[in-house]
Amino acid sequence: MQPPQLADIFLIPLMDGDFAVGQVVNAKDTPEGTVLCILTLLKSAPDWPPSPIHYSEAIALVLTQTASLTDGTWQTVGFEAVPALERVFDLEKAVASNFENLTVHDPAILEAFVNACHGLYPWDGFPDSQFFTKLLIHPDRIPSTAKMKSQFPS
Repeated sequence: MQPPQLADIFLIPLMDGDFAVGQVVNAKDTPEGTVLCILTLLKSAPDWPPSPIHYSEAIALVLTQTASLTDGTWQTVGFEAVPALERVFDLEKAVASNFENLTVHDPAILEAFVNACHGLYPWDGFPDSQFFTKLLIHPDRIPSTAKMKSQFPS
Protein backbone atom coordinates (compact mmCIF):
# COMPACT_ATOMS: atom_id res chain seq x y z
CA MET A 1 0.00 0.00 0.00
CA GLN A 2 1.08 3.56 -0.54
CA PRO A 3 2.20 5.69 2.41
CA PRO A 4 -0.42 7.83 4.14
CA GLN A 5 -1.04 11.21 2.56
CA LEU A 6 -2.24 14.54 3.87
CA ALA A 7 -6.05 14.61 4.10
CA ASP A 8 -6.52 10.81 4.00
CA ILE A 9 -9.66 9.75 5.86
CA PHE A 10 -9.21 6.37 7.52
CA LEU A 11 -11.23 3.93 9.58
CA ILE A 12 -10.12 2.28 12.81
CA PRO A 13 -11.89 -1.01 13.60
CA LEU A 14 -13.96 -1.05 16.77
CA MET A 15 -14.66 -4.07 18.93
CA ASP A 16 -18.37 -4.01 18.02
CA GLY A 17 -17.71 -4.28 14.26
CA ASP A 18 -18.14 -0.56 13.55
CA PHE A 19 -15.34 1.81 12.58
CA ALA A 20 -14.10 5.06 14.11
CA VAL A 21 -13.04 7.86 11.76
CA GLY A 22 -9.67 9.60 11.69
CA GLN A 23 -7.75 11.83 9.31
CA VAL A 24 -4.11 12.45 8.47
CA VAL A 25 -3.38 16.14 9.08
CA ASN A 26 0.38 16.05 8.45
CA ALA A 27 2.49 13.39 6.79
CA LYS A 28 5.47 15.24 5.34
CA ASP A 29 6.87 17.17 8.31
CA THR A 30 6.53 14.47 10.96
CA PRO A 31 9.40 12.25 12.10
CA GLU A 32 10.11 9.37 9.72
CA GLY A 33 7.56 6.56 9.90
CA THR A 34 4.93 8.71 11.64
CA VAL A 35 1.91 10.85 10.78
CA LEU A 36 -0.07 13.43 12.70
CA CYS A 37 -3.74 12.47 12.86
CA ILE A 38 -6.99 13.62 14.32
CA LEU A 39 -9.32 11.07 15.84
CA THR A 40 -13.07 11.66 16.12
CA LEU A 41 -16.17 10.18 17.72
CA LEU A 42 -17.62 9.77 14.23
CA LYS A 43 -18.42 6.26 13.03
CA SER A 44 -18.47 5.05 9.46
CA ALA A 45 -18.29 1.95 7.31
CA PRO A 46 -15.84 1.06 4.55
CA ASP A 47 -18.52 1.49 1.87
CA TRP A 48 -19.72 4.92 3.06
CA PRO A 49 -18.28 7.93 1.26
CA PRO A 50 -16.10 10.07 3.52
CA SER A 51 -17.26 13.53 4.50
CA PRO A 52 -15.26 16.53 5.70
CA ILE A 53 -14.36 16.60 9.38
CA HIS A 54 -14.92 19.86 11.25
CA TYR A 55 -12.27 20.80 13.81
CA SER A 56 -14.91 20.62 16.56
CA GLU A 57 -15.34 16.90 15.81
CA ALA A 58 -11.68 16.17 16.58
CA ILE A 59 -11.28 14.67 20.03
CA ALA A 60 -7.57 13.83 19.84
CA LEU A 61 -4.57 15.01 17.84
CA VAL A 62 -1.94 12.29 17.90
CA LEU A 63 1.38 11.37 16.37
CA THR A 64 1.38 7.70 15.42
CA GLN A 65 3.37 5.15 13.51
CA THR A 66 2.26 4.60 9.91
CA ALA A 67 2.15 0.79 10.19
CA SER A 68 -1.63 0.39 10.55
CA LEU A 69 -2.22 2.77 7.65
CA THR A 70 0.26 1.10 5.31
CA ASP A 71 -0.72 -2.49 6.11
CA GLY A 72 -4.46 -1.86 5.72
CA THR A 73 -5.44 -2.42 9.35
CA TRP A 74 -6.72 1.15 9.29
CA GLN A 75 -8.42 1.34 5.91
CA THR A 76 -8.07 4.58 3.96
CA VAL A 77 -11.48 5.37 2.45
CA GLY A 78 -10.82 8.67 0.70
CA PHE A 79 -9.69 12.18 1.42
CA GLU A 80 -11.28 15.48 2.37
CA ALA A 81 -10.07 18.96 3.27
CA VAL A 82 -8.14 19.04 6.53
CA PRO A 83 -9.98 21.01 9.21
CA ALA A 84 -8.44 24.22 10.52
CA LEU A 85 -6.78 23.13 13.76
CA GLU A 86 -5.06 26.40 14.67
CA ARG A 87 -7.45 26.90 17.60
CA VAL A 88 -6.17 23.75 19.28
CA PHE A 89 -2.69 23.12 17.88
CA ASP A 90 0.27 25.16 16.67
CA LEU A 91 1.47 23.04 13.75
CA GLU A 92 4.21 25.47 12.71
CA LYS A 93 5.74 25.36 16.18
CA ALA A 94 5.54 21.55 16.26
CA VAL A 95 7.22 21.28 12.85
CA ALA A 96 9.94 23.75 13.88
CA SER A 97 10.72 21.62 16.95
CA ASN A 98 10.49 18.34 14.98
CA PHE A 99 7.48 17.38 17.12
CA GLU A 100 9.76 17.01 20.16
CA ASN A 101 6.93 17.53 22.66
CA LEU A 102 4.62 14.94 21.12
CA THR A 103 4.73 11.27 22.01
CA VAL A 104 4.54 8.78 19.16
CA HIS A 105 1.67 6.45 20.05
CA ASP A 106 1.53 2.86 18.87
CA PRO A 107 -1.56 2.26 16.68
CA ALA A 108 -2.78 -0.45 19.10
CA ILE A 109 -2.91 2.16 21.89
CA LEU A 110 -5.00 4.42 19.68
CA GLU A 111 -7.32 1.53 18.83
CA ALA A 112 -7.86 0.99 22.56
CA PHE A 113 -8.46 4.75 22.92
CA VAL A 114 -11.19 4.96 20.25
CA ASN A 115 -12.80 1.80 21.64
CA ALA A 116 -12.81 3.44 25.08
CA CYS A 117 -14.33 6.59 23.56
CA HIS A 118 -17.24 4.45 22.33
CA GLY A 119 -17.69 2.60 25.63
CA LEU A 120 -16.26 -0.68 24.34
CA TYR A 121 -13.13 -0.68 26.51
CA PRO A 122 -12.70 0.78 30.02
CA TRP A 123 -11.75 4.46 29.97
CA ASP A 124 -9.62 3.86 33.05
CA GLY A 125 -8.35 0.47 31.85
CA PHE A 126 -4.65 1.35 31.60
CA PRO A 127 -2.26 1.39 34.60
CA ASP A 128 -2.35 5.21 34.41
CA SER A 129 -6.12 5.64 34.77
CA GLN A 130 -5.84 9.13 33.22
CA PHE A 131 -3.96 7.94 30.11
CA PHE A 132 -6.88 8.31 27.69
CA THR A 133 -7.93 11.60 29.25
CA LYS A 134 -4.46 12.96 28.52
CA LEU A 135 -4.90 12.13 24.81
CA LEU A 136 -7.97 14.34 24.49
CA ILE A 137 -7.66 17.78 22.91
CA HIS A 138 -9.92 18.98 25.74
CA PRO A 139 -9.16 16.78 28.79
CA ASP A 140 -12.23 18.15 30.56
CA ARG A 141 -14.50 16.62 27.88
CA ILE A 142 -14.46 12.86 28.35
CA PRO A 143 -16.88 11.38 25.80
CA SER A 144 -20.31 10.72 27.28
CA THR A 145 -20.16 7.20 25.82
CA ALA A 146 -17.01 6.32 27.80
CA LYS A 147 -17.37 3.74 30.58
CA MET A 148 -15.17 3.10 33.59
CA LYS A 149 -13.91 -0.34 34.66
CA SER A 150 -16.61 -0.48 37.33
CA GLN A 151 -19.27 -0.32 34.58
CA PHE A 152 -18.03 -3.48 32.85
CA PRO A 153 -19.01 -6.99 34.01
CA SER A 154 -16.44 -8.60 36.28
